[in-house]
Amino acid sequence: MGFRVDGVNGACHHAYDSPEVICFRDVADDAHASYWYEWQGISQDISVEQFFEEVEKCGLSREKLSARTFENGGGIVIDWGLRHQFWIPMSVINNGDWDLGYLRTSPADRIESQDVRLKPCPFCGGKAEIMVLQELRLGGDEGFVVWCESCHMNTASINGTYFSSSEDAMELWNRRV
Repeated sequence: MGFRVDGVNGACHHAYDSPEVICFRDVADDAHASYWYEWQGISQDISVEQFFEEVEKCGLSREKLSARTFENGGGIVIDWGLRHQFWIPMSVINNGDWDLGYLRTSPADRIESQDVRLKPCPFCGGKAEIMVLQELRLGGDEGFVVWCESCHMNTASINGTYFSSSEDAMELWNRRV
């Protein structure tokens, strides 16, 4: 993910700890997650917008970030899709400009609120929509896909994968002949 991990010098925290610094971990499924690893080199008085910028520098889109319902007095878990999580301590949230409204809105609801302009389906002329799909099977795929409500043709069928951003999925759908 582009992070520096330093588990040797005490920067590794057990999965159920509430670290006092910004951390990340990988998630295999609901029952299996790695330790929390301190995100080295990130400011501990970061604003939410700066956090988004740092996440995007690692090749992850802010679109797939969402605040997990899990919050406690120590902090909040922010999910990036199904595979990665960030731990943000309450000390960072309380000291910075952290409006969690965006993160508490699901990626699917964010897409619905956008003025999305998709061309009709090239196969049947039906109405297209953008969706966030997450396959929960082991090694499953996740991401954005455009699909036809009538014939169910979709961008995942065209390119074989889901997209990490809704813009990429819409661009492929609207670019086709």
